[in-house]
Amino acid sequence: MREDGVIVHEKLITPVPLHLTDEEAIEILFSRIQIDISIVKNWARDQSSNLISTARLRKELAKTGTPVESGMSEKTISEIGPENVCATFERDGFRRETNYLATHFGKDGAKNIANFLGLPTAYSLHPYMFLLVSEHPEITSSFLHKLQLHGDNGDCIGFIKSNNGAKLVGYKDRKGKKLSEQVIELNEDSLLWVEEIIEITAPLRDALRKEGNPTWKELFITCGQGFAPPSSAHFPKWYRSNLKANDNLREALIEQFSPYEKMMPCNITKFLERVTLGSLRSSCGVEVYLRTKSVTEMAKALGHASYNTKLLRRYLPEAILSFFQTRWIRIFQRSIICEAMKDSPYLLEATTFESMDELHSFLKNHALRDIPHHLRNPENKPGDEKSALQNSRIYISIDVGIMTALLSLEAAVKSADQEQQVCGKAKYWAEVSKSVSEEIERGHDRLLKEHLSIARTHCNPNRMEKVIYATAA
Repeated sequence: MREDGVIVHEKLITPVPLHLTDEEAIEILFSRIQIDISIVKNWARDQSSNLISTARLRKELAKTGTPVESGMSEKTISEIGPENVCATFERDGFRRETNYLATHFGKDGAKNIANFLGLPTAYSLHPYMFLLVSEHPEITSSFLHKLQLHGDNGDCIGFIKSNNGAKLVGYKDRKGKKLSEQVIELNEDSLLWVEEIIEITAPLRDALRKEGNPTWKELFITCGQGFAPPSSAHFPKWYRSNLKANDNLREALIEQFSPYEKMMPCNITKFLERVTLGSLRSSCGVEVYLRTKSVTEMAKALGHASYNTKLLRRYLPEAILSFFQTRWIRIFQRSIICEAMKDSPYLLEATTFESMDELHSFLKNHALRDIPHHLRNPENKPGDEKSALQNSRIYISIDVGIMTALLSLEAAVKSADQEQQVCGKAKYWAEVSKSVSEEIERGHDRLLKEHLSIARTHCNPNRMEKVIYATAA
């Protein structure tokens, strides 16, 4: 329960109040969840790109520098020469003796020196964790925890490349002993990220291996706040209490996420409190369901051995699940009936929609119709009514004008320059339009096909451009 007394579903990044109406559910389903995922992914891409670029710049600068022998305790990196600092690190590798750091790298402090050299400090690998989970929602925290790249004899066991591609092999403890081994087939992006992680952590890995420390075999290794003993990386913990107690982490994250603040429905701190590897994974699983309309695909994306009837209810709040079980599913059933497409195709030219809310209300009031009682049960028989309800369908009463509006809206959404800013209602009606068109094309009714053809002739996405974006609503 939030401070304002509203009960929300906490499985996703997106807070979902349990008292949602259908109208609110549409907006969250088709817009908010996807936007929240994109915020985390965009941040993660930017931060990971910065880290690998810094690590590679170190190697390039080292080629032009001269290694330092000692005597730099009172100088800054700038005064020593960035290229000389880099050359020294490349020659000596990761060393953490206090006296060595001061005499060779100067007085800027261990944290600043580590950041300058592109080393994997306490939180810097978190973006890579989020990226891997976003690309492969079947990855859990337990899978990533101390993921072993190498066996005791040095063989590659956790990251395997072959002519058929690359894969990560780890363990998901909750699946039970027999099913605990998990294989993640990497794609082009995730393969690149894994290779970048290995490249960034190489200095720490080499130092650990020389010491005989088995941590060198793990994928995620960190050197703490600067030059701490290399150890297993921890997972992101952006809980309210943790952010409140850690000023440096909170301020750093606020600065990093500030470019995306306008995309958030709340302030940055409140948004961060909801972001975990688990909530991102859940959100990505729901996104797969929204995109495919398949609980089987959702189960597969989340790495479940088979679809469990309770799976969907665990990830989707009751309000949204109810939405799917009623209006959404009825709209997308193959039994949709299209009729009465007989009016003017010039509806768009005659009607001016100033916002998506206006268009949404218009379509809702004029396009969708539950089967009237007198059609379900013309003789008003109790048995017929019960039977009709069990086999109920939804009529979409559409004329050429409404179909033209739908097709124009669908085309505008498809060609939108700012895809992430398209509001949920616009995406919803675009899906309805697509479903209706496909149903007509699958059928054999020549008249309906003719009406669809006329509507397509008069389709004009330019008329809908100003109403599909969230800022216009």
